[in-house]
Amino acid sequence: MYQVADVSIQESVNQIQRDDAKRRIIVGFNVRGKDVQTIVKELQDKIGTQVKMPSGYYVLLMVEHLKI
Repeated sequence: MYQVADVSIQESVNQIQRDDAKRRIIVGFNVRGKDVQTIVKELQDKIGTQVKMPSGYYVLLMVEHLKI
């Protein structure tokens, strides 16, 4: 995450889930000052060019959006 964002570490409960015998961990964050579509595009670009994942690992972006 340090490759694509300013990160602060906070203690919380982590849970590794499994889907089809694959481990999954969810990383959540809040966005301020930009729309969700812009953030997703920036993440896709940075992950594609700056993040090297080990063999068998991948990033899947899922967006939960609430309009107020």
